[in-house]
Amino acid sequence: MSASAPETTKQPKPRKRYTEYVIVLLILVFITLAALYQEQLSAFVALKKWDSGAPARQVTKFLTALQKADEAAATSVLEPNSSYKPLKEKDKWNGYFIISQAGKMLFTLEDSAPKGEIKDLTVEFNSMGKGSALVSALDGRGKMVDFRLEMQNGEWRITEMRGGKPEKVATGPTKKMTPPPTPGGGGKPKSGKSPH
Repeated sequence: MSASAPETTKQPKPRKRYTEYVIVLLILVFITLAALYQEQLSAFVALKKWDSGAPARQVTKFLTALQKADEAAATSVLEPNSSYKPLKEKDKWNGYFIISQAGKMLFTLEDSAPKGEIKDLTVEFNSMGKGSALVSALDGRGKMVDFRLEMQNGEWRITEMRGGKPEKVATGPTKKMTPPPTPGGGGKPKSGKSPH
């Protein structure tokens, strides 16, 4: 009998799975971070924060329309169904008014539209609730006023204007009122004696 040579089988080298482990680890880290920062990420997407100048551009468009007395352009930046109503004086548009707890507040073109170039606007985002942006800009009196904007149908719309002035109500002479009589009749007896 002849002796046969022992068969040598080659064992495959064990595969190194470093890249697969790294990919799985990165996926786990991504999922964990997404869970931890879910609110901030959703606000970033919902408010389109990658275009952080968009709210300021809308306010600039609004103020420019006020400067040009262009009612249609100004109204297009306000939220639909806005509480701000057109202010007409002598059949001519002169800004907006709103009825508030303080009474009728006027936002006239003269007081609201800044003189000259519109610049130095600041934007602050609020990610609470639906989210909003607060834009500060100079008004026609040279004071900083705030505009609150919300994202509606993919576009920033002005939902609130701060500033304005109360409507002056015509006042006439005031009539002095006498106090009402005290219950139970009369007051103190004239003499210091008791009625008995």
